[in-house]
Amino acid sequence: MVNISINKPTIIKGATFLSIYDEPFISFGDAIKNNHLDQNRFYVALGYQYSVKGNISWVT
Repeated sequence: MVNISINKPTIIKGATFLSIYDEPFISFGDAIKNNHLDQNRFYVALGYQYSVKGNISWVT
């Protein structure tokens, strides 16, 4: 996961940020013949850091 601050130098209170996440699933074993890449979870979200301990994100 990568979080990129849009309006502040870092992700601090009041920061808007872009979050990018990619999670590929790779299968191994004798039963797997053709496709070792089983699934791929990818998302991009826009978020807002409303306090030191909390944020909210909108997934697109």
